[in-house]
Amino acid sequence: MIFGCVGAAHTPKNHYLNTTTSNPTITPFRLVLAKGYLRTPMNTITYRLPQIGDEHQISGCMWASAVLWELTDGTPESVAEWLQICHPEELRSRILSDEKTLVATWNGIVVGFIAFKRGNHLSLLFVRKEFSGQGMGRELFTRCSDDLNEVTVNAAEAAVGFYQKVGFRQSGDRFFKHGIWGTPMKWINPSPNAME
Repeated sequence: MIFGCVGAAHTPKNHYLNTTTSNPTITPFRLVLAKGYLRTPMNTITYRLPQIGDEHQISGCMWASAVLWELTDGTPESVAEWLQICHPEELRSRILSDEKTLVATWNGIVVGFIAFKRGNHLSLLFVRKEFSGQGMGRELFTRCSDDLNEVTVNAAEAAVGFYQKVGFRQSGDRFFKHGIWGTPMKWINPSPNAME
């Protein structure tokens, strides 16, 4: 899987894309906004292991993190891949797995999610757009990677900049799979606390 987007907004900063109707609209966002951005004191964010029952909120978080055309090329194959990845049953299986997963919640709402596969491969990292730029993606990653020597990711095009800021370096050629561009990247843990 090559998803890993950390919230990019293409709607006005004080609006969100309402896709719950058959005719998607841009609707004013009803939370308190300051200077066009939702500013949430980070001490109101809670990080915890996901629980059974969180899968629908995690799916909603993933849908609210980016616009579909940022993650796919619009082909049936790429859209089907995305629908599978964010389907609540797929997310439920990740929650039940022994792989690392973590959610960030705000007032009981899942606003960030990270999941690993094969031990050290970061397969999903999503933060709702309105919480983007507040360090939540970095915090989710830091909390999960502290004991790892290295982490790999196949970054979506929109997320490469974020991963570079966290310390990832490109480790291979960009590739096109399931209608999506991905960039293989690797992070080496600079901390002496990493497992040997």
